[in-house]
Amino acid sequence: MASENNCQHSLEASLNGMTHCRVYQEETQLSTDHYVDEDNIATDTRESGRTRFIYSSNKSSSAASSTIVANDDAIVTTRYDSCDLLDERNHYDWELVDKNVLQTALNFRKELISWHSDNKKLKKQIYTINKGYLTLRLDHITDKKQIDTIRNFFKQAMQECDPRHIVKAYSLSQSFSKLLNKDMARIVLHDIDKGCSKFSCDTLYTTQEGTKSIASILFYHPGFIIYHGTVYRGIFDSRELANIQVNRCIMTNTFLSTSKLPEIADIFAAYNRTEHKLDQEDKEGEVSIGCTFIIKNINGNRRALDISGISERAYEEEVLLLPYSVFRITKRETVELQNNKGKRIEIEFEECDQTQLRASFSYQ
Repeated sequence: MASENNCQHSLEASLNGMTHCRVYQEETQLSTDHYVDEDNIATDTRESGRTRFIYSSNKSSSAASSTIVANDDAIVTTRYDSCDLLDERNHYDWELVDKNVLQTALNFRKELISWHSDNKKLKKQIYTINKGYLTLRLDHITDKKQIDTIRNFFKQAMQECDPRHIVKAYSLSQSFSKLLNKDMARIVLHDIDKGCSKFSCDTLYTTQEGTKSIASILFYHPGFIIYHGTVYRGIFDSRELANIQVNRCIMTNTFLSTSKLPEIADIFAAYNRTEHKLDQEDKEGEVSIGCTFIIKNINGNRRALDISGISERAYEEEVLLLPYSVFRITKRETVELQNNKGKRIEIEFEECDQTQLRASFSYQ
C-alpha cells in the first residue's frame, strides 16, 4: 500500500505540474459487478487487479484520473480542472526557439501518419477531419459563405481522393488558414511548454487530431510538388522577434505561406524596396520583417510544397512551408530606412541537420 500511496502522490504532483490544475480526490463505492461509468466517457472493471483510466467530462471543462485497487471497495478518483490556457488570444508564435528543437521536431513528425497512395485511408481521414475538427472549429469563422466554401473543398478532396483541394481551402480563406495555424501553434505551446495531455486539456482534445491529420496529408501524399530552393516571407508585426538571433535554431510550429518572389513578400511586410521606406508608417510600434528561407529537404524529408499551381492566387508564386521544420538563423540585420521612419529587419533561415545544430550550440 505504501508504494500505491507514493504512486498516487506522484500522480497528483505530475498533474498539478503539467496542467496547472486544482486537484480534488473523491471516493466512489464500487457496485457488486465492479462497473464504473462516468458520464458515459469511460467504463472499466477491477478484474485486472489495478487499473487507471483518464476521462474528460462533456458537461464541464474538467477531467479525472481514477485508480482501482484490487480487493478495495472504493475507487479513488483524482479530479482536476481543465487547462487554464483555453484563451482565444490574437497571437501565437509561429516559431519555437529551443536547443532541443531537432528532437522536438522529430517527435511531432513521428506522430503524423504516412500516406502511401491509399485512397480508402485518405477518404476516411478527410471524413474524420470534416466531422470532427471542421465541425468544432469552423464556428469561429463568422462568414457563413466562407464556411460553406471550405466544407465544399474538403468534400471535393474526399470524393476525388485529391488533397490538393485542402490546399485550395487553405490558400483561399485567410480565416481558415489563421484558425488552423493558431490551433497548431497553441498545440505546441500546450504540449511543450505546459506539458498538457489531450485527456486533461480541451485545447488538445478538440484540435490535435484534426490538425495532425491535415499535416499528415500534406507531409506524405505523393500528389504534391516538393520545393527545393529559396523562398521569402514578409511580416508587418508588433513583435521584433527578440528570440531570433544569429546561430540559434528554430522549429516552425505552423504552416507558413511564402513566395518565390521577394517583391510579393515585401507587400506583406509593407516595405518599398526601391525607396527603402515603409508603406505603412502610421502604424506605431509595428515592424517590417523580411524573412528568407533556404530549403534543402535534407535526407529526403519534405519541408516545403510548391502550391503555385494549386493556390487561388497563382500570381503570388506561393510555396507552403511545412510545420516541424528546423532552421538555423544565419543572418539578422536592421535596414536603414529613408528619413528613419519605422523599422525594417531582415532575417535569413537555413534548413539545418543534426551536425549543423550541434555546431550552432557553441555560439549560444
